[in-house]
Amino acid sequence: MNRVYLKGNLARDPELRTTQTGKNVASFSLAVDRPYSRKNDTQASNQPTVDFLNCVAWSYHADFVQKYLQKGSSILVEGKLQTRSYQTKDGTKRNITEVVVDNIEFTGPKPGGGQNMGQPNYSQPAGGFGQQPQEEIPF
Repeated sequence: MNRVYLKGNLARDPELRTTQTGKNVASFSLAVDRPYSRKNDTQASNQPTVDFLNCVAWSYHADFVQKYLQKGSSILVEGKLQTRSYQTKDGTKRNITEVVVDNIEFTGPKPGGGQNMGQPNYSQPAGGFGQQPQEEIPF
């Protein structure tokens, strides 16, 4: 089973690219806290450690990342680990491990000061409850 759940903050703004076949792909780095160990009582050992993990989102996930996330955004990522290799321009072979995103959820405030990303707000009916004009009642 290859399933990864990560909660962290974007370490930099996402980068959106389009492949030659027209698919969007967004790359971003997720800063994830690693619990610190208390092997000894020195202050240095009590400092939290942060891992910076490369993430890749495709298609509509890439569009979501580009539109709503920025450096510092707090998110939960669900995905799978993938290792691939490539050759640099100077001929050196490189290996990279990254998280291929299957799902993203906000864990902090939503962008735009907590707005619902274009979703209507149904918590306050327009004009107060039961005060819609007669022609707007659907029955």
